[in-house]
Amino acid sequence: MPSLHHLPRELLTEISAYLPLHDDKKSFRLVCRECADVPSRDLFQRIRLSRLKQDREAFEQIATHPHLAQYVRELVWYELHLEAWPGHGLSSDMPDNFVSRGDVFESMLQLQVDLASDRATFWIPKLGGSNWESAQGAREIINEFRGHFYQLLRRMPNLTTFTSRPMPADRLLPYGGYPFQAGAFRAMIDSKLYSGNQGYSGNQGLFSFLFPALRQGASTITTLRWAEETVGPESLGMQNLSADAFKTLTTIDLCLTNLWGRDKPIVPERARVATVELSACLRAADQLCHLKLCFEGTSDYYGMGFSSSRIMRKLVGEALWPRLTTFHVSDAPLRSMNLMIGFFQKHAGTLRHLEFDHCQLTYPQIKKLKSAHLQLDSIRLVDPGCGAGRIKVPGEQLCAYANNMLEQYDTDSCSPSELRRFFITTEDTITGPVKASSTGTGNSAAEYYTTGGQRESRARFGMAGVAGTKLRNSNPGGLGNFNTEMRRPQGMEFTKGRTIALLL
Repeated sequence: MPSLHHLPRELLTEISAYLPLHDDKKSFRLVCRECADVPSRDLFQRIRLSRLKQDREAFEQIATHPHLAQYVRELVWYELHLEAWPGHGLSSDMPDNFVSRGDVFESMLQLQVDLASDRATFWIPKLGGSNWESAQGAREIINEFRGHFYQLLRRMPNLTTFTSRPMPADRLLPYGGYPFQAGAFRAMIDSKLYSGNQGYSGNQGLFSFLFPALRQGASTITTLRWAEETVGPESLGMQNLSADAFKTLTTIDLCLTNLWGRDKPIVPERARVATVELSACLRAADQLCHLKLCFEGTSDYYGMGFSSSRIMRKLVGEALWPRLTTFHVSDAPLRSMNLMIGFFQKHAGTLRHLEFDHCQLTYPQIKKLKSAHLQLDSIRLVDPGCGAGRIKVPGEQLCAYANNMLEQYDTDSCSPSELRRFFITTEDTITGPVKASSTGTGNSAAEYYTTGGQRESRARFGMAGVAGTKLRNSNPGGLGNFNTEMRRPQGMEFTKGRTIALLL
């Protein structure tokens, strides 16, 4: 009689991928021993580690069982910076209107304070306070586990990715009969505690374990994903970076939170460290193929005159990666593409995929890319600038434009119904030569008028016109006279044969 394991392996893979819950995959693994290999790949390809005792125990269990360790491809260290949480200080520092304090609140706060130091919950106890012996004991625990950690990594022959990111806010931390969540330790934090004189830095797992492991000989790690949990103005861990840890990396994904610091919106020591120590480490990654840089929080300072272009140039301007094919920038307001054009020119021969994610690009900046003589296969823009409407443009046209192979995009041959596909408004209030009207069907249409009030059924876009449109009218400002507040669009990918959306 046919059994489940008689199904083609490809079909079993589809079945496993279709199961939405982790527990469902575990059940599938137990149903049929002969086909357990398929769900096991999904269950154990990504494993986690943190300062939580239960995470360490699960990590050790997987690593010491070869039939499970063989599936591991990625190790995610979930960071939880207990040292930045002020604990008892919350009770006296909270504003009067924040919470009505009382016995219940004080009791819950005391439970949370006790949880932060609970050895049964955290195998790395909280570092800090006036108890020097406790802090010294925690450092001894870290140093003792490091050698054991290296040994366990060697039992995972297919491990290629290290990830360091903040612990999910909804991660449950049961204690005293109450379901505390990890996010409770990131609420009301004191940024000064992140990297004060006590020397406690964020991303403890990254700096204490993952980076040292990368410096070990014969490392199999080729991908590093690093999302900072620090929001303070400095990061002591970043000052101790070693370029040796980056030599084997082919993919780097960095998310630096608020490079300029929260309390002093100037370019402080933290930015200097990032552009010196971190820049040297990035240059050492001579095998790099894919690079993503995210500057979360920096867009908040765009109106104050901050330019990510200068930081970007210092980070990557001197680097030369002969194998770089993908470059992705996120949350980095680029005031001047001139500061980055040298980077694109140096990598034009290999760079094939380019993405700008909420970089507040304008048409002149996109046009400037033409001078780099790129050879892109795809380009992706998310919220590329400011304006009132979205223009749909075939992706191959944009690639050709960025590659300096096309001067303009012409819609003269489009019928009115076809042309309507190229104009989509948002719910903005528009001033100037454009009038927005709703079709009443859930879609939006835009009617373009000349200054004389006559409707222009045909429009010519300069692919000049990725972020700007030429209308046949007498308004020298084109479509630039908008006073709008844009809705953030979803990701839009520009590749051959596909239609994508651009914001004017």
